[in-house]
Amino acid sequence: ASMGIMKPETTRALLQAAAAECQAGDVIQITFQGGEPTLAGLDFFRDFVRLEEEIMPDGVRVNHSIQTNGMTLTKEWSEFLRQHRVLVGLSLDGTREMHDALRVDPQGKGTWNRATQALALLDEAGVETNLLCVVTNQMARSPQKVYQSLKKLGSHPLQFIPCLDPLEAPRGSMPYSLSPQRYGHFLCTLFDCWYRDWQQGQYVSIRLFDDYLRILAGMPPS
Repeated sequence: ASMGIMKPETTRALLQAAAAECQAGDVIQITFQGGEPTLAGLDFFRDFVRLEEEIMPDGVRVNHSIQTNGMTLTKEWSEFLRQHRVLVGLSLDGTREMHDALRVDPQGKGTWNRATQALALLDEAGVETNLLCVVTNQMARSPQKVYQSLKKLGSHPLQFIPCLDPLEAPRGSMPYSLSPQRYGHFLCTLFDCWYRDWQQGQYVSIRLFDDYLRILAGMPPS
């Protein structure tokens, strides 16, 4: 009945528990993820931030991020996200064709246009935004096309997430099932595209490759 939306008393309990573990100089990362977290409504997030400011000890920094499909985002949302320096992960699955095949609205229509319009709102407001791309079997066949399509949307860090079968389903039984071999081929070709750009002085942040570089340099991954 709650549609998964956190009740105010739960929010308070969560923040109090976090605050009890903190002292000045600490940093907390709070990530909102669903389903679609923006369905909780903007007032939920305003109340969350107000309560957070009330409860958190002095000297504790809180970083926020949110994962969204962008369908409900407006200028008002974008201003709030900018004001509170919320890192936004926007789901955009590679190309219009691939995205619209699996990400449809209640009327069965593809949502690529609405998602890219949401990205334009975020960019206009100066919100830090990552593009999150779920790698399906079909997408893994076209790594160069996917890479070029996402680059055309502007300068944003990219994250590629392998699409996993449902836990109860036989492995490889879904139309979108991604095999380890195909995922490996996708990453190797993607790396070649990324590396060529780097050699030509154009750096594109891909989280997986950034993490590999950090590990090789003796640093912890993100």
